[in-house]
Order: sequence, then C-alpha cells, then structure tokens
Amino acid sequence: KKAGGDITVGVYNQLLSTCFSPNASNSALGIMKTVYEGFFEKRIDGKIVPYLAQSATPSKDFKTWTIKIRPGIKFHDGTDFNVAAAIANVQASAGAYYLGLVTTGRGNPVHTLGSGIPFSANLKSTSAVDSTSFKMELWNGQVDWPATIYASGRNFVRALSDLASPSQCATKGQGTGPFKFSSVSPTETKVVKNTSYWRKDKAGEQLPYLNSITFKYVNQPTQRVNGLKSGTLDAAQFTTVGEIKQILNVKENKN
Repeated sequence: KKAGGDITVGVYNQLLSTCFSPNASNSALGIMKTVYEGFFEKRIDGKIVPYLAQSATPSKDFKTWTIKIRPGIKFHDGTDFNVAAAIANVQASAGAYYLGLVTTGRGNPVHTLGSGIPFSANLKSTSAVDSTSFKMELWNGQVDWPATIYASGRNFVRALSDLASPSQCATKGQGTGPFKFSSVSPTETKVVKNTSYWRKDKAGEQLPYLNSITFKYVNQPTQRVNGLKSGTLDAAQFTTVGEIKQILNVKENKN
C-alpha cells in the first residue's frame, strides 16, 4: 500500500451544481460525496451510523433526538464544524433559509432550496444543548429519524460560507470530506486531497490515499468501456438499468 497518485474516473451523469439544487443524481452524487459528508452514513450492511455526528440519542417517546457532533473537524475553508454550523445546515436543509425563517448569514435563499426539505417534514425545531450537542424536536415520534436525516445520502453538511454565497455553493462548495473541489464543470470535475481530513485508516495512516480524482462525463457506456481498455480511464461507473452488457464486458476482461 502506498499513498499518492491521481486517477481519472468516467461517470454517466453531469454535475450541474455543487449546491443544494439541481439535485445530483447517481454517479454525480458520487462526486459530491468525495467533498461533502453528512451527520449519518450507511454502512455496507445497510445500517445507518453516526458520521459527522458522534452519537444520536432519542427520548423515550422518540420525539426529541440529541445529536452530539465529532470534535476537531474543520470545513475546507478553515472554519470549524461546530454546533452553530450544524444547526444552520439543518435549518437550511429543512427550507428555513428559503422561507425566510432564517434571515442572517444567507445569500439568495433560492440556492438553499433542495431535496432535503421533504425529508424534514417531521422536524419541529432545532436548538443547541451545549457546545458539543444540539437537539431536534419532532412533531411525531420517529424511531428511524437518523435514516431520514441521512436522506438517501444527499443531506450534506456545508460550510456557513456556502449558505451565504450562492456562487461559491454552486461552483466550489466547501465541505468536510477527504477531497476539495479544484475545478467544477458539467463535463469534468477535479477534486484534490484535503490534507487536514479528520479520518485515518485502521493502521493510523492519514486519509485519503489519492492526491486527486478527475471525474469525466462520458455519456456512452461503450466509451467508458473503451476508456478502461485504453487506459484513458482508471475507473468507470455504470448503471445496471441499461448497461448490463457493458458491465459484463468489463468483468470478463482479465486485462
């Protein structure tokens, strides 16, 4: 195992924005998840576990969830991921910025209108508990609230500067993830290593391993296969909806 290197990945969706909307779909979502992270994440076994959150503790009636955040994490712009930033993100995702319920620290509120809003329908209020925790009050008790906040992997936590700047949010968003946006366009996006990333592997080595990833939009699946064969692509993503033949072609090719 050796850290370093740069790879090029072929994807089948354009990344139209790094902001709340238009919603990144399928392979474009994979690009977003190299830069942005959420309070919760889904493990390979399907279980929803704390991620930027350190723990999630419900009340007996499941109407109040207390979320403790991980300490020492910074956004790519150097600001702290703290309780104030966590609450601002919950409010923005729930539509509070768009509706005018939050009137400070925001840009054009339309840029916060995203897919997180329907996932927040059961959210009554959000408030700080202390310097490390905040609570979410629900209208109705909900046992699987962390899964709702996960929002199919699309409920990202963004720096406050993203919430304040529509142009930054759309073209060079600031997350907490292992990579930072270097350049963004619908057809080619490059992310580079976040040298201050908060995670290490089991051996204690700093993550991520790669120096950069360049994601290229390659519409035709046969072109992605040819890119793998020729070496112009180091990896490629395929959708099982209509690209079964190409997936089998790649799996059967021992080279």
